[in-house]
Amino acid sequence: MLLVGDMPKRNSEIYPKKIGLIDGDKRFSYKEVNLRINRLGNALQEMGLKKGEKVAVMAPNCHQFVELYFAVAKTGLVVVPVNTRFLAEEASRVINHSESSIFVYHNALEDVAAKVRENIPGVKHFISIWGGGNGGTYSYEDLVQKGSAVEPQEKIDQDDYHSS
Repeated sequence: MLLVGDMPKRNSEIYPKKIGLIDGDKRFSYKEVNLRINRLGNALQEMGLKKGEKVAVMAPNCHQFVELYFAVAKTGLVVVPVNTRFLAEEASRVINHSESSIFVYHNALEDVAAKVRENIPGVKHFISIWGGGNGGTYSYEDLVQKGSAVEPQEKIDQDDYHSS
């Protein structure tokens, strides 16, 4: 059975050089996409995230959102999409209710994210898609560059995708 997190690896093996992801003028082969996903997934695990923990993401359509979605699936984490049109109060409510451990946001939403940060005490880590490195915020691209490119070793099965 093919699971969501298996798709990037499978595509990278079958179509390693074919374009697998386009974001504006950026183009990534299936192999490049899978390596970036692996690096991000391993970096999230190195931050101490464990299977079942939630990752809130507030970002428009971008290649980072796709990478994050599959990195979360490969490592047994759970993605919590936060509507980019939410006000800070609404976004905070979703993140707190979901008990997310990480908040990932796009720099275009920096003003809202700054207000959200003040109201989500349970969040352990913050990741900025276009920046970071200050005030305890990780840079998304730094995590992708520092993470191991090997396939994450978390054992995932179809039952992990069912809510209890």
